[in-house]
Amino acid sequence: MNSVGPAYAQYQYDSIMCGVTQNHDDYASYAQYGYDIDMANATYDYNRTVAWNIYQYTTSIDADQHTRDVSLCACNSTNDSQYNSCVATANATQVANDNNALAAYNQKNNVPPTTPTGDNWNTWNQAYTNAVNSLNAAYATHLLTEQTCAQNTSNTYDAICNSAGTAYNNAFNAADQKYQNCLKGCNQG
Repeated sequence: MNSVGPAYAQYQYDSIMCGVTQNHDDYASYAQYGYDIDMANATYDYNRTVAWNIYQYTTSIDADQHTRDVSLCACNSTNDSQYNSCVATANATQVANDNNALAAYNQKNNVPPTTPTGDNWNTWNQAYTNAVNSLNAAYATHLLTEQTCAQNTSNTYDAICNSAGTAYNNAFNAADQKYQNCLKGCNQG
């Protein structure tokens, strides 16, 4: 029975450590979750800025191209009708190019924000979903690990108690047998 006291102390310690370890793992999981969300937000904002810069650059190039085309219209036209037709084509080209640039920007920028769609939103949403799934998986693992740890700790303690009980019973039975043998010997003499 001398092993039961230390075994109980070890059981208590191990039970506490099961929780401590899982608390540490929980903090690590939440820290990773926070980092993943922050990175998703930073990437989202970065992609929006890049999309805006590309849009500004593209419309600037379109404006320069339009100015060049209109200047060429003046050089290459022999009458007002030809000039007006050339300028109308240049205007239509610029509008089409600007509309394409705006569509590309909107695809990246997720306009309107109330019903977000587009590449940037999809990337952010997937990153956010992954972060939530990772956190949930870590918590499920936490529960299983803590339960397994507690069960293992309990099993170890129970095994020691059972072993001590068996040893006690064996010692008691052996002592009792000696006593009974002694009584038989004493009665015969």
